[in-house]
Amino acid sequence: MKKRLSAIIIAAVIAMSSASFVYAEDGNTLVTGNTEQQTEEPSTEEVTEPTTEKPTEAKTEAPTKENPTEATTEAKKEQGSQTTTQKPTKVENTYKVSVEVDDTYNLSSKISVNASDLDWSSADTSIATVNSSGKLTAKKKGTVFINASGNVSGTSYDYYFEVTVEKESSRSSRDDDDDDDYDRTVTIKVGDKKDLYDYVDDDYDADEYDWNSRNKSIATVDDEGVVKGVKSGTAVIEAEVKSKSYLFKITVKKSDSSSDDDDDVSVKTSWTFYMDEDDTLDLSKFMDEDPDDCDWDVDDEDIVDLNERTGKIEALEEGSTVVTAEGDNDDYKFNIKVDSDYTQRTLSIKKNETKSFKDQLPEDIDEYSISSDRTSVAKLDGEDKVRGVANGVATLICKHDDGDIVQIVVTVSGTAATTTTTEKTTETTTAAPTTKAPQTQTTTVLPNFTDISSRMWAVPAINNMASKGFIVGRNATTFAPDDTCIRADFTIVLVKMLQFGLTSNDNYSDVQSGKYYFSYVAAAKANGVEAGVANGLFRPTDSITREEIMVMVYKGMLKKGIQMNIDQRCLSKYSDADKLAPENRDAVAALINLGAVTGDSQTTLSPDKNITRAQMAVLLNNVYNTLNK
Repeated sequence: MKKRLSAIIIAAVIAMSSASFVYAEDGNTLVTGNTEQQTEEPSTEEVTEPTTEKPTEAKTEAPTKENPTEATTEAKKEQGSQTTTQKPTKVENTYKVSVEVDDTYNLSSKISVNASDLDWSSADTSIATVNSSGKLTAKKKGTVFINASGNVSGTSYDYYFEVTVEKESSRSSRDDDDDDDYDRTVTIKVGDKKDLYDYVDDDYDADEYDWNSRNKSIATVDDEGVVKGVKSGTAVIEAEVKSKSYLFKITVKKSDSSSDDDDDVSVKTSWTFYMDEDDTLDLSKFMDEDPDDCDWDVDDEDIVDLNERTGKIEALEEGSTVVTAEGDNDDYKFNIKVDSDYTQRTLSIKKNETKSFKDQLPEDIDEYSISSDRTSVAKLDGEDKVRGVANGVATLICKHDDGDIVQIVVTVSGTAATTTTTEKTTETTTAAPTTKAPQTQTTTVLPNFTDISSRMWAVPAINNMASKGFIVGRNATTFAPDDTCIRADFTIVLVKMLQFGLTSNDNYSDVQSGKYYFSYVAAAKANGVEAGVANGLFRPTDSITREEIMVMVYKGMLKKGIQMNIDQRCLSKYSDADKLAPENRDAVAALINLGAVTGDSQTTLSPDKNITRAQMAVLLNNVYNTLNK
């Protein structure tokens, strides 16, 4: 009888000890006991409530793919046995995720703590792997459990992901308009950059992937997977390596401000131009579109020849025709009139600047009737002057009494520090010599950048600074106006403009000898012209902010003995002036009082904003003109 009773007790103990921890199908929490009554399947995105009971039995079975909780219980056994008086808070959640072979999925988006604070593991790495950041990579068809566990600030976390890897993905069948067909959708602004390598399998280096943009006029991508916004619109980026492929949908939006002093003027889509035979005209400067992305049409190809890639036309013979361009954002219409009695001229001015145009006319100005076709950009100021109202392009139509027409294309770019005229005088200035910027003796060389016409507000500044030898392009024809300006490049321009000698070899620890900017950064350091330097690091390839620029300009001018007013009352009109570092407020106030720089808008300074190469050229051109007027 005793033997029989002992057998019953042993059998009961075995039955109790064999009770395993399993998934609860209705709530996705860990429970003990029979789960046959739980039949409801959770949704893919459902997050479960934390468990209210802690299992009391130590788990001795080896972890399996079907029951990943065993591994966690075993790992926690030693920690749990250390205390019997207070149990740590525990959070346990599970999710279901579906991916396709070769896809990646960021599981960290599902959890409430930093992914790197948890230990990640896959029950079957042949189906899917996971890295320390929670990025899942699907390998082959099947189902696998992924676990993330750890203790963060006294709370124990256990996350489980039931990952179903489905059939091979078919990129060729994807619909470009469906966001679900992309591995990632990214939104950036014009001129901004984004590293797409963060979203692909890091088992391969970035340069091992074949990166390609289907819409290079909207967004470009380099060999390392860094995408850059070119203009507003949508682009598709492809990345391929061996059997893996990824698609990214890139939405590019206009930047908050195209320039430090740019004004919003509605796009003008209908223009009339007067040309003589053999004259050429770049229509792209009047468009807010890349000409290569437009559908063009010419009513009479005998009158003008059109280059659809560049948007340039050439007048062939007398007559009238219409050229149209259908773009993504707007449709443009250009009425072209070709006649030997027509003449076209160009004129560049700044906002708030008044300039005479009478020298552009072959006859006395009293013999013309003159009008502006876009007074929101440029309007007449007196009999023979035009005044810049806002950044943009306008035309003055000057009709002579005998029927001849002179059309003057007026480009308004940048802001004049004060209202000025271009009338020259022979009066000698009485200003102290220390208030003048150093004069350059460089030979004037007219640049020939072919990629700046879409940034008309910056063209005069870029050309002026380049002609003086202060700035250079990426090559003879490429300036890259929308690239973010880096600290080294800005330093080069400033050192050239202030004519510091390049004699010092003492430099910052992160500026390597032999780099194209080494001597210029050394010259800036020797003259105390620095900003954003910490621990002996200059960070030459980092983007430069507006605040850093103003501080370096201020220090450079002080070094040259230029006297400035540091009254900080001028900062009170800017709502974000409190963002300025206390030690930099004098510098910013001095440049504003001098009229060398302005706010990002009427009420904001945006001191922490990075600037593009085009914006850098405009800002420094304003500084140069202010100090040399």
